Amino acid sequence: MKYAYLLFLLIFFRAVQAQSGLHPKWISETEVTYYDRSGKIWIQNVESMERRVLTNGSQPAPNPKRKGVYALRKTVDGKSGIVIMDENKPDDFLRVDVDLEGLNAYHPIWSFDGNYLAFNAEHRENKTSTLYIYDYKKRKLTSYLEEIAAGAPSFFPNGDVLLPTYKGETFSLLRFNVKTGETTTLSSDNTRYFFADASPEGDRVVVGIMDKNNAENFDLWLLDLKSGKRKQLTNTPNKEFSARWSPSGKTLLVFFESGGKFHVITMDTKGKNIKNLTAQTND
Repeated sequence: MKYAYLLFLLIFFRAVQAQSGLHPKWISETEVTYYDRSGKIWIQNVESMERRVLTNGSQPAPNPKRKGVYALRKTVDGKSGIVIMDENKPDDFLRVDVDLEGLNAYHPIWSFDGNYLAFNAEHRENKTSTLYIYDYKKRKLTSYLEEIAAGAPSFFPNGDVLLPTYKGETFSLLRFNVKTGETTTLSSDNTRYFFADASPEGDRVVVGIMDKNNAENFDLWLLDLKSGKRKQLTNTPNKEFSARWSPSGKTLLVFFESGGKFHVITMDTKGKNIKNLTAQTND
């Protein structure tokens, strides 16, 4: 049973990735991007509800400082991996993980300053993974925290990386200082974490957590890093897997499942004022 739950994570992530808008992200305070089950990446205006196709692929990550630049997971020359694309040159891809032979790369995310791209790469044989960070200016890829079991990374405003990890029966949220190599454990217990994101101020973390008494239910929680206190944000029969802070820190972009259907919604940081962005689509 040592890696049983990690195997579940991998199967869960792949199954959801194949048919939903897993881990949607903000482009600006009024625009978001996500992908649907047909393998298309969409850009949607939160206010007008209008949307358009960006490209084929999955897991889009808009650069917060370079307009029209996206990292995504895409098949190029017969191999799926992480690429960087300029919307003005949609057929011109910069392949980031070209040298990672035998590894599956997932979950790209940009740093707040737009200079670094983080993602994790899975080692199939031993059920572990490695954190990679790509320096966009230097065109350099560096590996960190090898041989751990990690979920999707995200950044703090100061450049630290936030990682949900798993080891044995312990699940943790780690804060990794890229410059010093030091890791700080923000939370560690038998709680099953999914997808965590740090606020623009760097003082709070929103994280999806599996219900200990019901493996079919997931809710969102807020972790206050100053006090160390954790507060439940959603408590519904739906599965709120992941959430992203808007650039202002006032709104959350959430991926959830209800009745077998996957949706992307927005809500405020109290779990109120919910707006379903995909309720009117047939995706």
